[in-house]
Amino acid sequence: MIRLVIVCLLAGALAHGAEKELLPVGWHGNWQGSMLVYGRPDTPPQRVALGLNIAPVPEKNQLTWTLKYGEGDKNSVRPYVLIRTPQGQLQIDEQNGIVLDVDLTGNVIYSQFEVNGSLLTARYELRDKELLFEIVSAQKGTKSGTKQLPVQSFAPRLVQSGTMQRKEKN
Repeated sequence: MIRLVIVCLLAGALAHGAEKELLPVGWHGNWQGSMLVYGRPDTPPQRVALGLNIAPVPEKNQLTWTLKYGEGDKNSVRPYVLIRTPQGQLQIDEQNGIVLDVDLTGNVIYSQFEVNGSLLTARYELRDKELLFEIVSAQKGTKSGTKQLPVQSFAPRLVQSGTMQRKEKN
C-alpha cells in the first residue's frame, strides 16, 4: 500500500513538473533572420530583418516572446510573453490587453485571430536548426454554401514569410 502511495505521489510530481515546461528547450534562444513581405501582386516583396527572443522569465512560469522587426530607425520591438492558463491553454500575452491563444502541435506553433475584420494566421515551425515564421492576413471574401452549411471564405491579402537561425541559446 505504501509503495502505491509513493508511486502515485511520484507520478503526480512528474506530471506537475511536465506541465511547468511551456515549450521544449529547443525553442529557447535568440533567433535572427529575415522575412519577405508579399502584398500586392504588382509589387515586389520587401525584405525585413526579423528576430525572436524566447527565454525563461525568472521566478515566473513564463517565457519571453520578444519579436523584433526591421533595423535602425525602422526597428520595432514587441515584448510579449508566452504563458499557460490554469486550464492549460498556451497564450501570447502582448501585455497591452491583447492575449492570443496559441497551440503547439508537434514542432509547430499556430495562432489565429481577427483584427479589424482581417483574419490573421500565424505559424512558427522549429525545423532542425531553423525557426520558420509565417503570417497570412486575409479579408472576408465570398460567401457560399447552403442554408444548412454556410461558408465564409477569406481571401489572403498579405503574407509575411521568413527564416531565423539561433544566434545564442538562453
